[in-house]
Amino acid sequence: MKLYIIGNGFDIYHEIPCKYSDFKRFCEREANDMYRRLNAYYDDADDLWSYFERNLPNINGEALISWAADRNPDWNRNREGYYCFIDELKNEVDFLEPLLSLYFRDWIMTLNLENITPRLNLDTEDCKFLNFNYTKTLEIVYHVNRNDITYIHGVVNGNFPKLVVGHCASIDEIRELFQNDNVFKKEAYDEIAGLVAGWRKDTERIISENENFFNSIHTVNEIYVLGSSMSDVDLPYFNKIKNVVEENAVWNISVNSDPGREHMINMVHRLGVDINNVNFISLDDLANHE
Repeated sequence: MKLYIIGNGFDIYHEIPCKYSDFKRFCEREANDMYRRLNAYYDDADDLWSYFERNLPNINGEALISWAADRNPDWNRNREGYYCFIDELKNEVDFLEPLLSLYFRDWIMTLNLENITPRLNLDTEDCKFLNFNYTKTLEIVYHVNRNDITYIHGVVNGNFPKLVVGHCASIDEIRELFQNDNVFKKEAYDEIAGLVAGWRKDTERIISENENFFNSIHTVNEIYVLGSSMSDVDLPYFNKIKNVVEENAVWNISVNSDPGREHMINMVHRLGVDINNVNFISLDDLANHE
């Protein structure tokens, strides 16, 4: 059996505007208030939007606290000022936490597949698809049977699809990032830690909820990783796959640059996959030239 693992680069190859830079432009246009606030709370806004999910935990807690403190100058002078400061910060956290996923969903729903045509030759006989994308490119463009596709992070379907987006930092790592012994700041940092925890992608839960899929791929002996960066945030899924499929399964991994190849080699070593069972390919190698 063959397994296709589909990442964002697959849709990008089909000229679907689904890069983080496209999400940035959407937020700047359609969610400017959230966009401006996020930019203010991160030291490097350009880096935030370039590697969005990975960088979410890097919010500058002091910047957020300073914002609330400036609006409540008595925050560290008396009880009333302190409570107003904490309420201000809680309101900001409550504002930011749900908007991220809501606007991400709204952006994904704007992606139009109407004029997208197949660019790759995919052998879809006796195979499964693990799709990290939220779009129905496989179904609409390649006519892959829905029953053969697992949308591990959700799919655009209906008016209010539930999509999973977030970082991979553990709860312990988040606590470590936002611990503070200052008596006036401790509660504020706990609120910020709660915000970042709310942006966390719970991969253990997701894997557990998709146990039927992972049980179904134990006979897979050939894997195609197409358009995935195999980033840290998704590494738990690859670990699970590696431990389930046949031991000597062949991995065909797409890369689009020399640095990309070096990154993939590193990820292969981290997974413990025998490099002799790995082929590095380009999506162009699978291109439909008709």
